[in-house]
Amino acid sequence: MDVKEMSSLSLAFVGDAHFGLTVKEYLVNKSDAKPQQLQKISTHYVSAKAQASFISYFIENEILTEKEMDAIKKVAKERGVQKSV
Repeated sequence: MDVKEMSSLSLAFVGDAHFGLTVKEYLVNKSDAKPQQLQKISTHYVSAKAQASFISYFIENEILTEKEMDAIKKVAKERGVQKSV
């Protein structure tokens, strides 16, 4: 699979999956909680609302590069996100 040939929505889909897996791996390594509890905790971080908060934080604190900002704007436009990025 050539990433350069993927649509921005496909990249966002894969990115969401990667982020979800990263959060779950972190929680498993840092917690003795049962899987059901870990799932509930991970949902808090992986939800669209949480990801929007992360993005807002990154934008407000100028953490993202211009290229990353362009990618976020492109995905938001394709998804029909009403709130301006």
